[in-house]
Amino acid sequence: MGEIIELPSQPFTDLRPVQFRAKLQSFPRQEFGFRFEWNNSRNRYVMRITHLNRDNGFVVERSMVQYRRAYSYLPFVEFFFSDPSGGASEITPENLGDNVLMYAVPGPEGAPPETWDRPPAWVDA
Repeated sequence: MGEIIELPSQPFTDLRPVQFRAKLQSFPRQEFGFRFEWNNSRNRYVMRITHLNRDNGFVVERSMVQYRRAYSYLPFVEFFFSDPSGGASEITPENLGDNVLMYAVPGPEGAPPETWDRPPAWVDA
């Protein structure tokens, strides 16, 4: 169970950098920056997650986007991508943001779902 992170409406099929910010219920009062850049040689997006509430920002993760891989900022929060319909097995520019969604789940020090304003989304991870 996790919260869905709203991806921007800019299509990922353009293969241009996509950048946005999100405030999470699973790690309250904290803001994260996300940047996706296309890597032509690997034929994948590279994602950078930055914790913006730290001095000068703190890069939590910078790596290739992979389906159902956990991107951890423990003990606070973990991020991952999944397709709620179960139809995808990898992330492509065509399905990212449409079928494949980004989720955040609280770590041991994060806020439990029963404290959230919005109900959590169920996903098999």
